[in-house]
Amino acid sequence: MILRLGAVALLTSLAVAVATSEAKAPHSAPDGGTALPPEVSRTVELAAIVASPLGASTVPAPRPDAQDEALDRLARAVEAVGPDVSVAILDVGTGRQLDAGKATAFGASTMKIDILATLLSRQDGRLEGSQRALARSMITVSDNEATDVLLERAGGADAVNAFTTRAGLEKTTVGGDEWGRTRTSAADRLSMLRAVLGDDALIGARGERTMRSLMSRVAQDQRVGVPAAADDPDAAVLKAGYLQDESSRRWHVSSMGEVRVGGRDYLLAVISSDNRTLERGLQRIERTARLTVAEMADFVHRAPAA
Repeated sequence: MILRLGAVALLTSLAVAVATSEAKAPHSAPDGGTALPPEVSRTVELAAIVASPLGASTVPAPRPDAQDEALDRLARAVEAVGPDVSVAILDVGTGRQLDAGKATAFGASTMKIDILATLLSRQDGRLEGSQRALARSMITVSDNEATDVLLERAGGADAVNAFTTRAGLEKTTVGGDEWGRTRTSAADRLSMLRAVLGDDALIGARGERTMRSLMSRVAQDQRVGVPAAADDPDAAVLKAGYLQDESSRRWHVSSMGEVRVGGRDYLLAVISSDNRTLERGLQRIERTARLTVAEMADFVHRAPAA
């Protein structure tokens, strides 16, 4: 018999565990990243049990209020992490989407996805000549000089903003050469993921293959954030970014990508803007990534797409 926890009890436990873990020292993962505190890890394990496939005969019928309930639980869980955090997630198989938090943050190096996407969209998904090496440096090792060159070749900030508008981004506007300080939201980061990954990518099939290949080869020391939620973090397709605000001295941390958990694929974006240290920022967005995937998995199981 499979243990089923009540949805409210599940996310209440998550929120309490998250709040409690804030006061504790960070837990180190074997790969040098930040591991989930034991109390949160156990709760998420239970969430995975709840969300595990039970067979067609035991899947409950969708309820009209299921998404509202899931959004409410996720909002409360994210609020427990902090008001400066926002998250957005898409279950690729069903097309169901959840988001929580209204915070924005500097996009930092995640904006490199927007720049490359703009270039690919203008060249039928192709990279020409030296663009290949520049794009590889920009995405896999986050080379800022390569980014400046490709931004110019893509048509500058105006061209990037035209592409992001077409992709449905609502709170993201690149200003000149200060691309790293572009304010963005988790929902906009998810919209960009939808524009560059998948069969209906705005950059076309060739461009999607190029983007996916580069995002899957990000250097190990930069595989932070959303991979923490994946069954195999090394298989995650991602781009992360972090930047310290010169005036407040607070760290803005973001991560976006595609992860596979329990046999399901998710597009996931998490941002945070009020972190005393980079380490704390990474810890918080990784925690948020885990609890968000747990909630989405439970939501999809309880209310599958028609």
